[in-house]
Amino acid sequence: MTKSMSPSVVQPGDTVSVCLGITPPAIQPEADIVWVLDVTGSMGSSVTSVENNITTFTSQLSSEGISYLQGLYTFDDNQPNPNVNFGFAASDTQFEGFLNTALGAVGGGGDLPENGLDALAGAAAAMPWRAGASHTLILVTDAPVHAMGFDNLSPLTLTAEAATLQAAGFTVDVISSCLSCTTGSVSLTQQYGGVLPANLASMADPELIAPLDGGQWLDIHSSGSNWNSFMSGLGTAVGAYTNVTFTDPLPPQLLPIAGSTSGATITGNTLTWTLSGLGTGQGYTYCFQTVVAPGFYGSITNLASVAAANTSPTSATCPPITYATFTPTSTASPSVTPTFTVTPSSTSTPTSTPTLTATVSRTITQTFTVTPTCTVTPTLTPTQPPLLLRLYYPNPNPATQQMWLPWTIDTPATMDIQVWSLAGEPVRHLLQSVPYPNGTFETPWNLRNDAGVRVASGVFIYRVRAVSWRGEKQELFQKCAVLR
Repeated sequence: MTKSMSPSVVQPGDTVSVCLGITPPAIQPEADIVWVLDVTGSMGSSVTSVENNITTFTSQLSSEGISYLQGLYTFDDNQPNPNVNFGFAASDTQFEGFLNTALGAVGGGGDLPENGLDALAGAAAAMPWRAGASHTLILVTDAPVHAMGFDNLSPLTLTAEAATLQAAGFTVDVISSCLSCTTGSVSLTQQYGGVLPANLASMADPELIAPLDGGQWLDIHSSGSNWNSFMSGLGTAVGAYTNVTFTDPLPPQLLPIAGSTSGATITGNTLTWTLSGLGTGQGYTYCFQTVVAPGFYGSITNLASVAAANTSPTSATCPPITYATFTPTSTASPSVTPTFTVTPSSTSTPTSTPTLTATVSRTITQTFTVTPTCTVTPTLTPTQPPLLLRLYYPNPNPATQQMWLPWTIDTPATMDIQVWSLAGEPVRHLLQSVPYPNGTFETPWNLRNDAGVRVASGVFIYRVRAVSWRGEKQELFQKCAVLR
């Protein structure tokens, strides 16, 4: 990673340009790919196309020298979810055997939409993913899927599950039919003569999942050329770094200038940029402008970092810039004040004519007025910003297993977080006078009370309270929901 700041010498109010960049090494990283496959009866007409193109894709990965593992996870529309986890194949031959077994068993099921969203979550949790590999899930289905907010037959929502998968480093690609087909293909609505059956009309469109997780979508009924384009793009994507995040926690001496931050998300004085993917050997640079804040002296240092899914963060710092130092100068101006002293003296001689001899002496006193030259080395005394507490929406909400409560503080503070029922009864004390630096944090709640008992379904209130080192206090309240 590279980083630069200019100019090198500044005064308060000056503009400083900051640039940071990354060029991933031109090597092929490892790639873990799991096909999440619908095996209901309606998939029968698509089986041959799916099998042939997945096999072709495997050959492409081999030819590009990508170190890959392929796995298979299947699902259908029966309740409860009869998912089958084939795991990762040790070879291409074994993976083809997985496919033949799964697609040979296609059949059964009724006219209900599939459990594709639940299967994605199940595959993400069940597969033995490699720590250093990119993680790709590919959902293949010919029908809409269950989701909370649509038919409520799944505890998952499209947006919350997509956010969970993306935060865990997964990219999700989708090969499916669609309800509306914004890409111009033939939609399910058209296939049913313009009116979808009631059980399908209320379902979630799997086409919407891919863009939420940085993936691509393909109509399962597409022609061969479209499949080739999709598979080519998929091969390029799995050989790249995913969920790349640049972070620059600016020091308090530098304040970002609005409109110059290249689309960064700004939290406090921290700038964050996110890329869904970055190819190996593909350089990327962000430049933005800041203004030098008053009240500081000495040098200014800045440390930024970049990280991608399943990789260790890389940091970079650049040579510090310094404040201009003004040294007052002075000129010594000597002044001389002469003083004259006259001393008369008389000498007697035998003659009658006296002789007067005058002796004159001069004393000179010099007075110098000197203005010394002074060099002052000031002490750096950073000024902490005032306390500002912000809450964000809990994730997921509603929650079934665990919930994360995100919040931000702009200055160090001790934190207290407590959960109550709507009746005002205390449920759980998550944090109690815990010191935190400034930044954004997420506090987990496992949906249990202080006695360790799982709480019932319902709506809860939680309070986040912050007390800064200066004694400033702030508290905010937020609602959250629990489903059992």
